Amino acid sequence: MPLSHKPVLSILIVAHNAMDDLPTLIRQLKKHTALPFDIHLWDNASEDGTTEYLRGLSDGERVGIHLTRTD
Repeated sequence: MPLSHKPVLSILIVAHNAMDDLPTLIRQLKKHTALPFDIHLWDNASEDGTTEYLRGLSDGERVGIHLTRTD
């Protein structure tokens, strides 16, 4: 979901089956980043719920998620 205003920071992540690490990464980004930010994630055909997890993170205010899946 895009943010309701222009993000100040864009974070690029390339992932493949990253569910062991993504929750901690996202939690730390939210904790240490006060500015609105977008996460652009390239998912390299994950099969562990990575894409579904990230789809649920966007709040439309401070965190925006943009997914690209590569099979």
